[in-house]
Amino acid sequence: MELRFSREQNRRDRLAFIKRYSEWVKSVPNEVWSQQQTALINSFLNSSKDFQLSRSEYLLMKDRSKTASLRHREHYTTRSSEAHG
Repeated sequence: MELRFSREQNRRDRLAFIKRYSEWVKSVPNEVWSQQQTALINSFLNSSKDFQLSRSEYLLMKDRSKTASLRHREHYTTRSSEAHG
């Protein structure tokens, strides 16, 4: 079984979630969604304490990932244009 990741489908799913969530926020009292936001932010802060990479290591990893992704995209863009050209 092959798993495919669709950036466009992912974008549509995220936008649909944002619309649903914003409607929910508008429909409940501030205290309700505020408590949920507080819990979410606190969980992010707590989990960041257990993160194994330092800030500089994390940023280096992100930079390398971005560079590799760009190289990958350029490689397949070039191959695709050569196949059609």
